[in-house]
Amino acid sequence: MRKLSDNQKEELQIHLKQKLIEYVELYDEIYDHYASAYELGNDNFENIINGLDQTFTQEYIDEHRKQISKRIFKNIRSVYKKEINKFFRWPQIVTSVLFVALIVAVVYLLPLYSSIWYILFPTIAIPIVPFIYFLIQEHRKLVPRNLKSASYQAMNKIGSLFSLVFNSALFFTSFADNWSHWVTAVVLGLSISVLIAYAVITLKVFKQKMRYQIA
Repeated sequence: MRKLSDNQKEELQIHLKQKLIEYVELYDEIYDHYASAYELGNDNFENIINGLDQTFTQEYIDEHRKQISKRIFKNIRSVYKKEINKFFRWPQIVTSVLFVALIVAVVYLLPLYSSIWYILFPTIAIPIVPFIYFLIQEHRKLVPRNLKSASYQAMNKIGSLFSLVFNSALFFTSFADNWSHWVTAVVLGLSISVLIAYAVITLKVFKQKMRYQIA
């Protein structure tokens, strides 16, 4: 089977860059179609590109570009939902309960401000790890830097929901003086557990690598 040379890869990238693709997921899929057509075919490189250009017209690309965000968001949301449900299935729920209980116990044994500064705030950095991983992976890929990522946008939307957990935790701790210490520990412990779970699930989503399938 033939393989694209480095020069051909660069030529194909330049060629696709002229199309208004906008999203990296759509770019990857179209690039794979062109590359596969060459590797599995017998015609020369230029003829294959010209032939596929008749299929991947700007009209065709625009049609997929309009629906890619919605479809990828739906796919990613279903993955998050599936992974979250796993925490509540037997026997995983036992581990989940024990983990939350451990976090709550640690927070309970510490002074309030120590829990906030040394546990809650560092926990906020955990969800950032998947996004750093994502940026590194994208940097390694040979794609135009002006392309957006529908996956990244979808994860930002979902991440904003989890950020409410953090903001809510800070809000409720402002009333901590009126609560017993164990209530504060439960609120902070649950918040920290949710943020850690979010980071773990997000890493799994990145590893699965959302793809946008075209015809």
